[in-house]
Amino acid sequence: MSATPDTGRAPQMPVTVEEVPDQNLRIIRCNGLISNDHLRNWGYSLTAADLNSTRNILVDLRAATLDVTADGVWSFADTMQQRGLDQRRKIAIVGASDVAFAYGRMYQQLLERGEAEVRVFREYEEGARWVGVDSS
Repeated sequence: MSATPDTGRAPQMPVTVEEVPDQNLRIIRCNGLISNDHLRNWGYSLTAADLNSTRNILVDLRAATLDVTADGVWSFADTMQQRGLDQRRKIAIVGASDVAFAYGRMYQQLLERGEAEVRVFREYEEGARWVGVDSS
């Protein structure tokens, strides 16, 4: 594992975002190592425009290695709610590893008091189907 050089900037989360407007969907694919710092900084960098409230979200953690703690996930969920970014929509989290699945379930539990409906899946196709991806 290579160290990230200290540039004075906060680490950016290793994600790619794909907008699929004809399916009312945003796909967020996480790749590589994700730390508490990544989650915190990404949560603070998002705006309401980044998370269009009419689009469902599919979070793909299959290629991610989570180096986070329960406190980090709690802080991220809290940030999303405090900033009003847990808007009414479906959020599918796909985590094939036990760690990704467990932290996805924790995030789901933490957002129960918000507007978003969150579910966690082990299989990508199941999560995609739940948020309304047309597989044809």
